[in-house]
Amino acid sequence: MTTILIIAVTLTFWHITNKLTKNIQHLDKRVSTLEAELAEQRLFNNSVMRDSHTIHQTITQSQGAK
Repeated sequence: MTTILIIAVTLTFWHITNKLTKNIQHLDKRVSTLEAELAEQRLFNNSVMRDSHTIHQTITQSQGAK
């Protein structure tokens, strides 16, 4: 009886560990994807800020020339 209980507990522990490992791997992939998307968004935002600054300078200079 004790042997059956030990086997049942071991299999349950193995099953839970296996599920947790798969969940962690899935989350790790998701985090990597989100980090890549964030880096891409930051590059885009920096580009927009540079363009906005250039436009602002152009407008300011053209208003000063009048």
